[in-house]
Amino acid sequence: MKKTEALVRRNPERNYTIICLDIDRFKIVNDLYGTEEGDRLLQFVANHLKVGTAEAGGAVGRIVADVFACCYPNIGGQYAYIAELITKLFKDYPLQMELVAAIGFYQVEDRFMPASRMCDRALLALKSVKNKSVKNYAVYDQKLRANLILEQEIVNDMESALENREFKVYMQPKCDMDTGKIVGAEALVRWQHPEKGLIPPSEFIPAFEKNQFIIKVDYFIWEEVCRELRRQIAAGKRPIPISVNVSRTNLYQNDLYQQLVSLVERYQIDPALFQLEITETVYARNMEYLSKVVDRLQAYGFTILMDDFGSGYSSLNMLKDIHIDVIKLDMRFLTGETDGHDKGGDIMSSVVRMAKWLNLYVIAEGVETEQQVEFLLSINCHYAQGYYYYRPMPMDVFWNLIEDREKVDDQGMRHKMGDTFHLQELMQPDAWSDALLQNIIGGVAFYEYYNDNLELIRANEGYYAEIGCSEEEVRSYGKHISDMIYEGDKDTFRQLVKAACQYQENGVDGVLRRKLQSGKLIWIQVKVFFLAENRGRKIFYASIRNVTKEKEAEEQLRISEERLRLAMQSTSSILFDLDIKNRALDYGEKDTGLVGLPSHLENVPGCMIEKGLVHPDYTKPLLQMYQDIFDGKPKSGCETLLRASDGSYHWERIRMTSVFDKDGYPAHAVGVVENIDREKEMEHMLAQGGKHLQHSAL
Repeated sequence: MKKTEALVRRNPERNYTIICLDIDRFKIVNDLYGTEEGDRLLQFVANHLKVGTAEAGGAVGRIVADVFACCYPNIGGQYAYIAELITKLFKDYPLQMELVAAIGFYQVEDRFMPASRMCDRALLALKSVKNKSVKNYAVYDQKLRANLILEQEIVNDMESALENREFKVYMQPKCDMDTGKIVGAEALVRWQHPEKGLIPPSEFIPAFEKNQFIIKVDYFIWEEVCRELRRQIAAGKRPIPISVNVSRTNLYQNDLYQQLVSLVERYQIDPALFQLEITETVYARNMEYLSKVVDRLQAYGFTILMDDFGSGYSSLNMLKDIHIDVIKLDMRFLTGETDGHDKGGDIMSSVVRMAKWLNLYVIAEGVETEQQVEFLLSINCHYAQGYYYYRPMPMDVFWNLIEDREKVDDQGMRHKMGDTFHLQELMQPDAWSDALLQNIIGGVAFYEYYNDNLELIRANEGYYAEIGCSEEEVRSYGKHISDMIYEGDKDTFRQLVKAACQYQENGVDGVLRRKLQSGKLIWIQVKVFFLAENRGRKIFYASIRNVTKEKEAEEQLRISEERLRLAMQSTSSILFDLDIKNRALDYGEKDTGLVGLPSHLENVPGCMIEKGLVHPDYTKPLLQMYQDIFDGKPKSGCETLLRASDGSYHWERIRMTSVFDKDGYPAHAVGVVENIDREKEMEHMLAQGGKHLQHSAL
């Protein structure tokens, strides 16, 4: 920042531009390829930017995370050209995913403005294009400045707006496209500002999400919907299911479950009438946490909808981990097309079929034309929400609308004829099944099993990556996969097949050795699911993972433990092995007579002190040594008095060395106990001799 300020002020003859760039979906690089790859990408970008700015006589720095800022002289409005150069830079990076940068430009006008504010303006331009596919750069101008001012005005007015009930609930019906009847509705928020009029959510929701005011607005809308549902029920009306949005900020509040349950209980609402929409991009943040939240809400009776499906990076993969009830399919898949005759249409068709396979309902949102309706019906999608049917309307208008029960389907959403999934469709390589297979992270394959022979039917790219073979190599023995299973594991394989047929819902896990054409053996961890059977031919789905490195590490550990065992039997010192995780210690059988305790101890070092193995005055150094090892230190040791089997105490020196697992965590420690009674006697004699000499001198 200081260098930039000095640069622009020292060279008034030059025009400077601040460029900020942010790597879109950088988190995905870390998630899929690891943080080391993420660091390499950052270094790659940094090195190129350093070279470029040095040649131009500018300045560059990494602001935070994956955000970089540059100060360039004399760009001359060539924003598109600069953006193209940066885009090409990312295309040249060797990674099997598309890398794109969002870029913001700010032309320096006030040379005495703090560099931090210059960057803020470039970042504001950047944020206006982040995660947008049409254009990846923007230039700060008066329009962006006006947006910034508007955002501040919104923040200034938001608390009073909530207090004065300026936020209004609007309803947009969801319809059965076969009949046009209403099967539900989504509650949306609008702001009826006393001076600005009706403000759409696109103008205030981003600001509320940024400052977390969305938590209050969400709750306000939830309570308004519950209150209105109770009013309808009390009046003897038949309400239909209403879905409300749960913002990403609210989703990670610890009391979310209790808030929602308390609302429906206070207003005595069946949770099936109060549905929850969660935006798909939220799912990528913390899958494990989200899965627990969703499961708990579903168990209570709430229906969970995944909103904006298709806007995130791993939608297909998420569906196998998160239990949801309804997918809301984003019509933006059909970019510029209305009849579905493009790649987006193929993907939509794939997703709808997959959803049927997983027994999920699908609602297409953003439906605006008759051609879109015809296309959706042709791919077996029966429910829609959009301007073609109804625009969002005030709550009272909506309830008046459904007073006419001819316009309402009281059965709601249901699976229809034609929604069945045929397994043979999956066996045919077409657009939808390719989309399904290739978007699942990891190795997956479909097999046919007949007469003790396993035949590979289809697999994704991850499968070939896991087994370390090309598709061509596998094809050469694809009809005889059973022959590639290690002879000693064939019984295990048969047991897996049998168990998969028995436990169809959850599948079964196992580990097998597999021969490669080179003769090398690899270890494969598999999870097998039985799908169907026809005339004795069974179809299975399996996810696989190469665990050879883990197995080799286990074997090395076993060999090390065996060596330690032999050494423990042959040495005069006492050798021992400590299982750090379980706080368990083992030493040689031959030494039990010396120690007077079993060769296997648990809850160490506590049990050693409880059993009187350590002299009461010398427990502190022993406890400190064990604590060092538990804290992850590579080595530790101590000198202490230990009790022998005859009850006498002896000086022992204990030294321990940690053994770390593949993730760098301490797993085991090996130690040696060495008697040092003679050393201590010599120390005592020397100490006494020194005292005698000192006394004589006096």
